Amino acid sequence: MAPPPVSIAIAGAQKSGTTSLLRYLEQHPQLSGQGPLEISFFFNEDEWNQGWEQCYPKYFYDATTDQLVAKSAMLYARRICVERLAEHNPGCSVVLILRDPVERAWSSYRMEREKSWIEDPFEHLLTVLEDREDIWNRLFIQFGEYAPAIRQLYRFFPPDQLKVLLYDDFVSRPLEACREVFRFVGVDDSYVPETGVAHNVHREVSSWAAAAVVGWLRRPQNPVRRLAKQTLPPRVFNRLGSSAVEAIRGEAVEEQMPGRVRVELGRYYRELNHELESLLSRDLSHWSGVRD
Repeated sequence: MAPPPVSIAIAGAQKSGTTSLLRYLEQHPQLSGQGPLEISFFFNEDEWNQGWEQCYPKYFYDATTDQLVAKSAMLYARRICVERLAEHNPGCSVVLILRDPVERAWSSYRMEREKSWIEDPFEHLLTVLEDREDIWNRLFIQFGEYAPAIRQLYRFFPPDQLKVLLYDDFVSRPLEACREVFRFVGVDDSYVPETGVAHNVHREVSSWAAAAVVGWLRRPQNPVRRLAKQTLPPRVFNRLGSSAVEAIRGEAVEEQMPGRVRVELGRYYRELNHELESLLSRDLSHWSGVRD
């Protein structure tokens, strides 16, 4: 039999609690969450061409129900991914968690820096604010442009299939947020998941040398990674990768964003955030730069 399609897609935003939401929702006896990998089926050309039947076992090897919860934290910002999700399952329920885009950019920067993929200070972002082709702009600016992303989602999904949560509400009241989603997707909302653990939280690396090795091993074209992926069962491959990443993570460390960057990014996002307030009918005055 053909595998069931993704029925609930956590489509973003990156660094906004999407991993925690996935792990909370999958505890529900009516739902099944994906393994530790970020689902790449909707943007990876090879996987898309292989088809869902071939890729399903890679992500849902532990599934016990037909209601599948998938997470791809940057799906919302890529038109081709949204279009493919709609083709895959036009009835899919789409969930977004939106975070102050300035704070999201800072968190994303720290994550990429600790993967040893970037080295410049965060202030470098101010030099590429208008360069849409620059990788910094794409990673740290464009993924925070929520209003255009929601308008794009509405072109493929009706509004009643889109649920938007705010990051601050999710962090402060995770159980209430989960119950909102349970009601939204039509499962028993009296179920109480364990929400006491935050997943994929930011932590400094414990060893930069070890981080460099793990980063090298995780690169898609690395021959060691490719061989392991071809020979190991998905469950084993995924868990080895997760264990390697976890092994180099140290303690959670607070770090302040440079004030000048916060001000400039707040100005950049101001009109987009005002538009988002109108789209969602939500007050976002607590976000950077929304109110002077």
